[in-house]
Amino acid sequence: SHYDFLGVTSNKVSAMVRKHVLRHGRYEMVCEDPSCSTKTRQLSVAGCVCLQRGCKGVMKPLYCAQELDTQIKYIKSLFDIVHCHKQYEKTCQTSSTVDIVQLSEVRKTISGHDQELAEALCDRLKSTLSRSAYNTIDSSLFTRLFQLSSQ
Repeated sequence: SHYDFLGVTSNKVSAMVRKHVLRHGRYEMVCEDPSCSTKTRQLSVAGCVCLQRGCKGVMKPLYCAQELDTQIKYIKSLFDIVHCHKQYEKTCQTSSTVDIVQLSEVRKTISGHDQELAEALCDRLKSTLSRSAYNTIDSSLFTRLFQLSSQ
């Protein structure tokens, strides 16, 4: 049934997201110098300098928060029907010979159960993204910023 498929798909998507979150959570750093390429989870007390003796490179995260955020947004976009239709319209605009099918027509071709499934998965991923502070600006930033500028 569709609910079984929702359960299986939801578990697969959750596992994919968890894999990427864990990858980010390892805090692995890699030297940006291609001749060194040292990988470590340690940080120098001198900042982001490479821990390899004699290397002048800088350590950078192997998988940063931006990459994690982008990956989760990509997975969400796979289940977002409106987003998919917008992408379809963009590709059709480059080719003048193709007639654009309206979103309402596309929705008619997708069964109600499949639309519910896609919406449920999309909402679940939106919830995951909303818990991330990556795209959120804390209001205390503005308070501190404007207090410093007025002094």
